[in-house]
Amino acid sequence: MPAPGPLPELPAGQHTRRSLLDQGVTVAQIRRLVRNQVLVQIARGIYLHAPELVSAQPPPEPIRAAALLHGLSRDRPHAASHATAASLLGLFGQQLRLPVHVTSPADSAGIRRATGVISHVCQLDPLDTVRSDRGILLTSPVRTWVDLSLTASLRDSVIWADQLLRPPRPEFGDSSPQLAEPEDLWNALARRGRVNGLRMVRTAAALARVGADSPRETELRLALQAAGLPEADVNAWVFSDDGTPLFQPDLSYLRYKVCVQYEGRHHSALHQVERDVSRAELAADHGWKEVRITNRHRARQWQPAITRVAQALRERGWHG
Repeated sequence: MPAPGPLPELPAGQHTRRSLLDQGVTVAQIRRLVRNQVLVQIARGIYLHAPELVSAQPPPEPIRAAALLHGLSRDRPHAASHATAASLLGLFGQQLRLPVHVTSPADSAGIRRATGVISHVCQLDPLDTVRSDRGILLTSPVRTWVDLSLTASLRDSVIWADQLLRPPRPEFGDSSPQLAEPEDLWNALARRGRVNGLRMVRTAAALARVGADSPRETELRLALQAAGLPEADVNAWVFSDDGTPLFQPDLSYLRYKVCVQYEGRHHSALHQVERDVSRAELAADHGWKEVRITNRHRARQWQPAITRVAQALRERGWHG
């Protein structure tokens, strides 16, 4: 019996059975490559060739998850979705892990018996998919927000929507792009069609606002609004009488000249303390009352914060 020939050289990265056959690799050679641990089989018909990871068997979970997604979405309509898409987009604090969420159109061949995959079936509009820099097909930021929000709380859904609507803040060294406009949320909801939970997500879209810098700011805004206080402007500039921009509070009530600042952990840094004191002095000099809120005011669903802001508003003429 003749000795088997040399194994073919393969580029590092993800491979599918079809792509290997197209490169001239035979079925017998694929089996030998797997036996010799040159290829790691991630799922049926999906392989990973990563020489630097040969000693790590199995490869780390994010590497295996990425290889699986690449194989599933390569030349096929399967798209990473839900928490998996959020992790690839760098959204909502999600981490890439197994099992991965994959959405397949209803008119396509679904994913059958794929280990490590949570399969969803739903028609995807081309506007609802993007390609990652790794070449993986995934749901867009707004579609990912819709999918995750369907089983989330109203609070989380609004927080996530505010993150998508957040504009860049170059003054803080942040040049990340704004990922959506308010109408993008509504358009994504319209494309999703009828499904359980959509009414709550519509409520979240109505409560979302452009400008929130952090989840805590969104939580505070929602708590104040739910307590019956007037709706505040979010990160709106305050101007002097001659039109000079003065400062940009987290929340502001122009009619009552009351502004609210949420002081996160970074506000304890010396340079930030100096900025905060200067801002407070500037607000007072122009007739504004500043209410500073910290993490300790989150107790009992923000009740201490609500009390302080309501008191400031009443001192300025609010009769709520």
